[in-house]
This record gives sequence, C-alpha cells and structure tokens, in this order.
Amino acid sequence: MSVGREEDPAFPIKIMILQAALPASTEGQTRTRVTKRIKKKLQELDHLHFTRSETRGELATVYVELSADTTAPEVTGTWQSFRNMT
Repeated sequence: MSVGREEDPAFPIKIMILQAALPASTEGQTRTRVTKRIKKKLQELDHLHFTRSETRGELATVYVELSADTTAPEVTGTWQSFRNMT
C-alpha cells in the first residue's frame, strides 16, 4: 500500500521539459528568438530521439526525449551537456 519516495529516482529519466520566456514579445518573436534556437542547439546532443515544442505568446515550451537505448550514465552526461550549452 505504501511506496517509498526518493528525491532522485534509481532509474534514469529520459524526458526533459524546458520552458523559457521572452517578456514583451509576440508569439512569432518568441518562436524565432527562443524556440527555434533551443531546438537547433538540442540537435547537437548525443542520444536525442525527438523534440516537440509549443510557443504561446511570450512562453516557449520544448519537450525533449532521449533514445530508449541511452544508459543511466549517458542520460546524466547528456543533460549536463545541455545545461552547459550557451
């Protein structure tokens, strides 16, 4: 009946949801300046399976999924690689 909880699960999470805002911009500006740039950078990642994005007004949301055969250490390294991109 009870399931233990861990802050960091023992299995790798291969999905990331990214959100970014560009205040005082139109949806088109957000798509061009934020969404497209993020998706282009994501193409440089190893183990990328697919990306999907939504842009609504000033807010860009990008869903990222790594391929199923990505191992736990590779997942950690891939997410860290993305965080280090500028």
